Formats: sequence, C-alpha cells, structure tokens
Amino acid sequence: MAMAAGAAAIWTSDFGAQTAEEAPQESRESHENEEQPRPSSAREEPQAPPLPSFVYLQTRTEAREVHEAIETLTKAANDGNVIAELTLGKAYLQGVPTLPKDPARAHDWFARAAETGNANAAYYMGVMSKSGEGTKRDPEEAIRWFEKAADAGSAHAMLLLANAYRNGEGVAADPKKALDLYQRAAELDHPAALQALAMAYQRGELGLSPDEAESRRYTMEAEHALQHAPDLP
Repeated sequence: MAMAAGAAAIWTSDFGAQTAEEAPQESRESHENEEQPRPSSAREEPQAPPLPSFVYLQTRTEAREVHEAIETLTKAANDGNVIAELTLGKAYLQGVPTLPKDPARAHDWFARAAETGNANAAYYMGVMSKSGEGTKRDPEEAIRWFEKAADAGSAHAMLLLANAYRNGEGVAADPKKALDLYQRAAELDHPAALQALAMAYQRGELGLSPDEAESRRYTMEAEHALQHAPDLP
C-alpha cells in the first residue's frame, strides 16, 4: 500500500536513508578501464526496510498507519529486534495517536529488551519499578535496574540513582556515592546533574565544602548543557 510522501520521509529520515538526489552519481567513463566483476551465482538477499520510529508513531493521525506500524514493529520484535522492542515499549508506555496507553504491555516489551543488556531498556524498567506503573512499585528493584543502566552508560539512570543515594530512597543514603554518580552524569553533560553539583557546592552538601566559584562554574555548564540536553531514551 503506497504511503504519502510526507509519511515516507518521516519513516526513513530517522535512519539516514539517501534519496536519489543525494546519492553520489558515478560517470560511465570512470569504469571503462576497470575489470568487470563476474556475475555471482548466489542471489543477494533484499535489505529489510527501516523500522518505523517512535517519532513516526507520534506524528500519525490515521489509525491505519499506526496499526500497520505496530504490526511491523511487533513482527521485528518477535524476531529479536531490540530497537523494535524499545519502540513498542515507549509507544505503549506513553501512548500515541489512536493507540491507548498499556503500561503492562510496555513493561513486557522493556523486560524483553533488558534481557540483552540494553541500557535504555534497563532505565525504563527502573522508572516503572520506581513509579509502580505497569508493574508493582518496588524501589529496591528500581535501584537494581538503574545500576544496570548506569553501568551501561545511561546518564539519565546515573541521575536518578544519584538522587536515590542522596535521599535514601530504595537504598541506604550514601552522599559520597551520590556525588560520584552526579559527577559521572555531569561528565556526559546532563543538565540536572550539573545543576545538582552547583547546588551542592553552594550549600556545602554531599561532603563538599562551600565553594562559590565551583558553584558558578557548574551553573554555567548546566546552562550550556540545556542547549543540547539529551532526550529521554
């Protein structure tokens, strides 16, 4: 079934697909002196089309388009595609036009993706365990998932884990560990982590001595980081 040009552009642009105009053109003369390759007896497998992205789902207004995209993603996810599992998880967690929220189903898809060690999936598992959305509320389980996501490089998980160690939520309070996690997230330019460090230096918290100069430095870095803040995974 043919799709409108606008829809096709959104579908493929997230994956960097080239248009005919963008593809480099080669002259026939450039190959005149090259040895022509022998025809292969093996038939080349056709490349799979790019999967619809979460942005694509968010911008659809027709139920048919959303239904077809969900079917495509579900097939890929059932074949073990982690990106498809994550996209389905986000779609059911947040809801998209013509597709109501289903937190329990979202949790199932995130759990499948998390089995591969994916940092974003572990982050969402932590968020859902923390809030109790789609699963039972379990602060300790949330900590376990945030630890996994942080170890895999998720700045968002580092921030939430730092907050937990700072406030003693789901884990024993540990200002030193909270400071280390804020610093790790700050190294990844996470604005909220930079702001937390600015406040800690201003108030002399997390084992730090009050330092106005450091507080101002982190405040400036936070303001700069806000201009290119990382989106949620």
